[in-house]
Amino acid sequence: KMGRIAADNICGRNIEFPGSIGTAIFRMRDLNVARTGLTVRSAWKEGFDVISAVVAGRDHAESAGPGSEIIVLKIIADKTSGKILGAQSFGRGNVAGKIEVLSMAISNNLSLTDMFRIDLGYSPAHNNPIELAQTACLVVQNMIDGLISLISPEDLNKERDNLHIVSVCPSNTHNEHDIPGSINIPLERIRTEKLPFEKSSSIVVYSRTSSGAYKAFRYLTLQGYS
Repeated sequence: KMGRIAADNICGRNIEFPGSIGTAIFRMRDLNVARTGLTVRSAWKEGFDVISAVVAGRDHAESAGPGSEIIVLKIIADKTSGKILGAQSFGRGNVAGKIEVLSMAISNNLSLTDMFRIDLGYSPAHNNPIELAQTACLVVQNMIDGLISLISPEDLNKERDNLHIVSVCPSNTHNEHDIPGSINIPLERIRTEKLPFEKSSSIVVYSRTSSGAYKAFRYLTLQGYS
């Protein structure tokens, strides 16, 4: 790109190089890894009011058949302005597409809600009705608006003795991927089985993909769990 810009300027076209935001994609054993923009630490150093969220979801619709893979995506944003600052992703599926669209959003100074408004294509074999990168941005916006509360693995470990941990995964998934000490109440039974805890107690709900935990969180909040 620098060569193209230099040549344009030599030929009389006044074009400037806007800089790089460090977008990178690579493969590590059987995992695809990608990143763009600022990390949480670098965003703090730059003086931003940092907020971030980690979500998990499928790289395209599971209904499309074999080949859908779960990937993890982290969004970093400025809490005050809602501007997207950075993103990181890993998984066996298509992380490149998620990071590239977020790189475009950062380069164009888009906010979390601007990202949701982008009209991305949908086909079950290639994408989800709401693209995972857009879903991740909605999660961060929901955190800013006070509609959801997330806990990091580090804080979960620190507060483990004071928390009740509930998996809303299907039973077979819970048995494969459970957090030690958690109980399992599948999402489809969350409405019929009462949690064996006081509504004022500290409860963490989780699922293999973030959408299940979000649905459980919203339902339990409406039922009076604080």
